[in-house]
Amino acid sequence: MKENIIIRKATIDDLDKVQKLNEKLFLREFKKFNKFLNVKWTFSEKGKKYFEGLIKNDFVYVATMDNIIVRISGRMYS
Repeated sequence: MKENIIIRKATIDDLDKVQKLNEKLFLREFKKFNKFLNVKWTFSEKGKKYFEGLIKNDFVYVATMDNIIVRISGRMYS
């Protein structure tokens, strides 16, 4: 079976999914490496503004498979 993976620039409509994937990463990092991470930050007001800014003004790409975002890539730090 051939999977069609499409890589595209993220739009503001992708914000929630980008945040959800980042939250998964934060939870993994928290459990395995860094108990000092604020795992609630991603969906805080600061986190939302941060990701909105990245999507609108910076480098965020998403990989989609069957119109579902499965990965994010980009400059996720400032």
